[in-house]
Amino acid sequence: IDFAIQSGEAMNLEHRIISNDGSIKHLLGIGKVYKDVNGKAILLRGTVQDVTESKRIEREIIRAKELAEQAVLAKNSFLANMSHEIRTPMNAIIGFTDLLSQTMLDTVQNEFVESVKIAGDNLLSIINDILDFSKIESGKMTIENQPFRIRETLKQVHKLLKVKADEKKLEFNLIMDTSIPEVVCGDYVRLSQVMINLVGNSIKFTESGSIIIHVKNLGEIDSVFSLGFSVKDTGIGIPQEKHDSIFERFTQVNNDTHRKYGGTGLGLSISKSLVELMGGTLSVQSDMNVGSEFSVKLKFEKAGEANLFIKSKETAVKKFLGKSSVLVFEDNILNQRLVKNVLKNFGFEVTLATTGKDGIELLMKRSYDIILMDLQMPDKDGYMVTDAIRNDLKINTPIIAMTAHSMSGEREKCLSYGMNDYLSKPFKQNELFQKISDLLFKMSELLEKTNANNEEQTEEKSYNLDYLKELSAGNVGFEKEMIEIFINKVSTDIELLYLAIKKKDYKSVKDQAHELISSLPIAGLTDVEPPLMEIEIDAGKKIINKETYLKFEIVKARLNNCFPELRKVLNEEYK
Repeated sequence: IDFAIQSGEAMNLEHRIISNDGSIKHLLGIGKVYKDVNGKAILLRGTVQDVTESKRIEREIIRAKELAEQAVLAKNSFLANMSHEIRTPMNAIIGFTDLLSQTMLDTVQNEFVESVKIAGDNLLSIINDILDFSKIESGKMTIENQPFRIRETLKQVHKLLKVKADEKKLEFNLIMDTSIPEVVCGDYVRLSQVMINLVGNSIKFTESGSIIIHVKNLGEIDSVFSLGFSVKDTGIGIPQEKHDSIFERFTQVNNDTHRKYGGTGLGLSISKSLVELMGGTLSVQSDMNVGSEFSVKLKFEKAGEANLFIKSKETAVKKFLGKSSVLVFEDNILNQRLVKNVLKNFGFEVTLATTGKDGIELLMKRSYDIILMDLQMPDKDGYMVTDAIRNDLKINTPIIAMTAHSMSGEREKCLSYGMNDYLSKPFKQNELFQKISDLLFKMSELLEKTNANNEEQTEEKSYNLDYLKELSAGNVGFEKEMIEIFINKVSTDIELLYLAIKKKDYKSVKDQAHELISSLPIAGLTDVEPPLMEIEIDAGKKIINKETYLKFEIVKARLNNCFPELRKVLNEEYK
C-alpha cells in the first residue's frame, strides 16, 4: 500500500488469511491512488475480493492438465508396447506367407495363401492407421523433403491398386498432364499414402463403373509447381451434410458403412492431416448414388536428375548377390527363421546373434558388410549394442534398425545412436533389400572415391607433408611438433564431431566440421574436405540424417587409417 501511495501506481495485491474456522481464504486487493492538484496522495479507493473459489478452479485446471498430459504419455506408451506386441507376430505371419507364396502351390493352396495375405495386409493397415493417428495427434509426424520421381510414384500407386480394381471389374485409369516435371522435392511416402487411401476408398465404395486418377499442372512460379490430384469414382456417394464430418476421426457416413465395408474411420482424417502437413488442401465433391471426387492441391519444387539417387534392384543383385555378409541381431525365433530365409533368398551370407552379447563377440572375431539390429533384446537393447559397436569397437559397418515399434521419434533416435537406417516390422522383402543395397552402394562408392583420390595424391602414402615442409623451411622440430599436434587435435575433434552429430547440436556440428577442415592441409588430407564441407553446410541448414552418419564414417575411417602412418613417421624420421 505504501508503494502504491508513493508511486501513484495501481495496487494489485493477493494474500492468504486463516479464517475463524481454520480454513484458508485467498483475498485479492485492488486499489487506486487519487492525488490533489499538488500531486499529494489524498485517497486510496479499491476493493478486496474473496478469490478462494477461483483459486480452487485454477488448481483443478492445472491438475486436469497434468492428468491429461499423463494420460497422453500413458497412451503413447501403451501404443508403443501394443505396436511391438502386435507387429512381432504380424511380421512372422506376413513374412512366411510371402515366402510360402513363392513356392510351388496348387490352385486351391494358392487361393488360401492369397486370402491370408489379404487378411494380414488389412490388419496391418488398421494398425498403421492407429499409429499414424497417434503421431499426428501428438504433433510428431515428420514430413521429408527429398527428390523423387513423381510420375513413377503415381504409376506405382496405380499398379498396386489395379489388382483390387480388376477384382471388382472396375475401369481404373491414371491420367497425367504432360507438363508435370519428372523429378520434384517432397515426401513421396506420404503422397503415396494419401493417394492409396483415397483410391482404396473409391475401390471399396464403388461396385460398378470407373475410377480415375487425374494429375494436373496448376501452374509454376520460380520452379515451384502447383499440382492438383483428383480421385473420381462412380461409387455410392456421400450425403451433402456429411461432406465436412467425413474428415473427422473415427467417422464414417453411417453405421451400415462400417458393418458392410469395415475400416477404422481414420483414413480420411489421416489423409487430410498429411496433406495439410505438406502445405496443401484436401476437399470433396459428391452426390449420393452418383459418385465422389476427392481433390488434393500440393506444391512441389522442381528438382534435377542430378539430385536423385536411384539404384535398380538388378544392378544391386549383380554387384552384391552372393558376396555380402549380414549379421542379424534377433531374439525371436520366428523372426530369426523369417529374416534368415529372406536374406538367403537374396543370396546373402547370414549370421544370427540371439543376444547383444553374442553379437558383439562375433564382431570382435570377424567383420560383416551390414548389420540388422533388433531394438528389443533380453540382455542389451539395440541402442546399447549400437553404442558399443560405434564407440567401444570403433566399427563403421552400416546398421539398419529393425523393430516392431513404430512410434514417433523412433527413427530419429536410431540415427542419433549411429544407426544408418530404420525399418519397421512387418517389413516388405523388396524394401529390406533396397535399404541394404543402397547402404552398401553408398559406402562402397564413397570408399572408392576416397581411395581414388588417395591414389591420385600418392601411390604409397595416405598423407602428404609437402605443405608442412614448405611452411617449416627446413625446421624439423617445427614439423615434428605440428604432426604431434595434428594427431592429438584431429583425434579429439573427430570424437567431438560424432558426439555433436549424435546430440543433433547443429552449431557444434558446423563448428567441429569447420575446425577439422582447417586442420587437414597439414597432413595433405584435402580429399576428406568434400564430405566434411557437406556436413558443415547441412548443419547450417539444421539437417542431420543417415547421410550425415555415412559421410562421418568415411571421414573417420580415412583419418584413422592415416594416424598410424603419421606415428610411424614420427618414430622413424623425427627421432
